[in-house]
Amino acid sequence: MSHREYLTRLAWLEEQWNKPTLTHFYLMQIAVEVRRVLNKKPNSIKLKDMLIEWVTPKKKPTKEEKKGIIQTAKSMWEGLTGVTQKGKKIKITYKTKPLSSIDPELRKHLNK
Repeated sequence: MSHREYLTRLAWLEEQWNKPTLTHFYLMQIAVEVRRVLNKKPNSIKLKDMLIEWVTPKKKPTKEEKKGIIQTAKSMWEGLTGVTQKGKKIKITYKTKPLSSIDPELRKHLNK
C-alpha cells in the first residue's frame, strides 16, 4: 500500500466512523431495549443515546507549518493575479487579452 493509498484510506475511515450501518442500528436497538428494561423511565431512553460519535483531535499547526501555509497561499495568489512583491514595492502585471482576440458574439455582449 502506497502512502497516498494509506492517507486516502484514513480519510475514508474518518468519514465512515460516524455513519452507522444497518448492523450498527440493529445493535443499538438491542442496547436500547436492554437499557429500557433496567431503567425506571423506559421512555426516556432513545436510539440516539446509543450512537457513539468518533471525534479525531485536531492538532494546532506549528510556526513553521503556518509560515509554509502562508507562503503557499501568497504564491498562489500572486500567480493568479499577477501581483508580485519585490521589497516594499509592488509590481502589478495585467494578464488580459486584447479585445480583438475575443469571440465576436461575446464582444457584442461586452459592449452593451
